[in-house]
Amino acid sequence: MQQVLARILHRSYYEYTRQFLAHTGPAGMRFCAADWQGQRMAMRERIHLHDAALAATANDLLAVASRESMVQQWPTLFNHYEKLFDGGFNALALSFFDAVGRMLHRGATPTYLGLVPARLLISEPASDISRLAWRESETAEQLLSTVIFSGDIRGKGAVTKRLSTMFQLTGLMEQATNIELCLPVFYRNRHAYRVGRIVAQMRSMAFVSCFHHGTDGITLNALLFGEEALKNIFSFSRSYFLLHSPWPQPVIDFLRVLMPSKPEAQLYINLGYQFHGKELLLRTVEGQGKNLPELFTEAPGTRGLVMVVLTQRSSELVIKLIRDECKPPKNILPDEVRQKYEFIATHDRVGRMADAQRMDFLRLPRYAFSAETLQLLVRECAQSCMLTGEWLIVKGAYVERKLVPLNLFLQSATDRQIEKALIDFGDAIREMALSNIFAGDLLMKNFGVTAEGRVIFYDYDEVVPVTQCRFREMPIPKYHEQDYEAESWFPVADEDVFPEEWRKFLVPEGKWRIFFDAYHATLFSAAYWNKIKSRHESGEVIDLQPYEANL
Repeated sequence: MQQVLARILHRSYYEYTRQFLAHTGPAGMRFCAADWQGQRMAMRERIHLHDAALAATANDLLAVASRESMVQQWPTLFNHYEKLFDGGFNALALSFFDAVGRMLHRGATPTYLGLVPARLLISEPASDISRLAWRESETAEQLLSTVIFSGDIRGKGAVTKRLSTMFQLTGLMEQATNIELCLPVFYRNRHAYRVGRIVAQMRSMAFVSCFHHGTDGITLNALLFGEEALKNIFSFSRSYFLLHSPWPQPVIDFLRVLMPSKPEAQLYINLGYQFHGKELLLRTVEGQGKNLPELFTEAPGTRGLVMVVLTQRSSELVIKLIRDECKPPKNILPDEVRQKYEFIATHDRVGRMADAQRMDFLRLPRYAFSAETLQLLVRECAQSCMLTGEWLIVKGAYVERKLVPLNLFLQSATDRQIEKALIDFGDAIREMALSNIFAGDLLMKNFGVTAEGRVIFYDYDEVVPVTQCRFREMPIPKYHEQDYEAESWFPVADEDVFPEEWRKFLVPEGKWRIFFDAYHATLFSAAYWNKIKSRHESGEVIDLQPYEANL
């Protein structure tokens, strides 16, 4: 029986991998053909592929054995599963096994987790990384020649000369010994990225070359240097890449050398390997619950009406659980909240919306919570968690990066920091709209500030496409008293939005409201929003470039 179950798991893993690569493999051709709708569709279908594969595998297993039987034999089943790989077992195959196991255990103590030998997590040879000897006259040409669309790059000769000049400006050329390139190209929307680093005698420097396919064809319009530039491209607030790499560990290892502060779990998620990235996140959160001498408490900020948000003081993550009943004036059901988060997961987040990974059957020790917090969870989130023995089993939650709520950030910021944050606040609202997202609830408490000072939106229970809104100017009252009536004196539908009303609450009254208005007055105009809406309705794919062009 165990061999039959192991074969089902083995076959399902390879079928998932085959379908995954079928979505990523043609990414370069779609980029060359300017097939942006196809590129977006591939990214969305790949996201759904993850949950569908796990559910289908669990169903196939349950058709052969009972859930209770499999829970009992799961640890020994692993040995049969591993042997079927004939020495080619890897971390992705392990995480697939663990993810299916969580679904079957449904929160029971999964003794197989965390007991896998470390050797299984060692990556294979870095076949996706090319190391070239540094030759000043050839390196720029090599950078362009190793991408499939090199022959289509507009002005290739002039670009090559410009690249050589920019490499010289790094100050590393006299000491450079070689250049390392990640061979797979990272595709997202209208952009493609080649990542590498210059290796010198005493130090190295990461770089990313940014290709763009616009109305004039394919251009290389930026060469960026340093970890911070790379981290912006790989931000947790941007959509996932399409990258064709059957075994991504060498690419992940290389990216971690270039961006040592970037969590491995987030990099896997960036590349679309959700099930593995989520398993790494789960182990991080569960490990912190066991090992950190800190309690989970409600995260700083205004208490949510839809979700309870937990964190630990030194953790970089928050855990968001949906309340069984949302508090007034919110009026939304838990299933509707989950639909909103799924909508954002498959949408272009343009660097302004935090990545939220849904976690099922997260297991945390009871001692990691105060009695007050446990009472809050049992009282208000009973559908999402349960207490069993010494464990709190979180049946469903979302894990996000911890940010400083914008309203709290402004309370202790300098005037210069406030100015920068307010400008970025308006830019975030505008850029989301250009991606066909209206945040709905625009209060500052729903936006956070990253360590780099970038303003990010993270509360999705009221998001809707811009195309589903009807932006209106406020009607002029027929007589003065109508302004003071308790009920609206004119008909208002659910989809009606009055941007000029935001002026009263978006930024607190005073000099900062005046400052914000000077930069973002157009946000209060229904005509401005309707113009954006018309662009989306026409089928236009509005491109937002995540870097400053310098070539």
